[in-house]
Amino acid sequence: MAKELDARQIGFIEGVAYAAGLVRRFGSDSEQIFKESGITEEELRKYVDDYDLENLGLINQEDE
Repeated sequence: MAKELDARQIGFIEGVAYAAGLVRRFGSDSEQIFKESGITEEELRKYVDDYDLENLGLINQEDE
């Protein structure tokens, strides 16, 4: 069974995703940010909104 995260942990994931998404959107590599944070793609997909997922290249809004 997956561990449930508290609001602070979810906020951390959202904040890291937002920052990494902007880094990627403006042409830099955001991969190291995720390696250092320990955030998984599963956690990103569960807790992060579509805007940030699109910036991270995990979804394509045009396909929806």
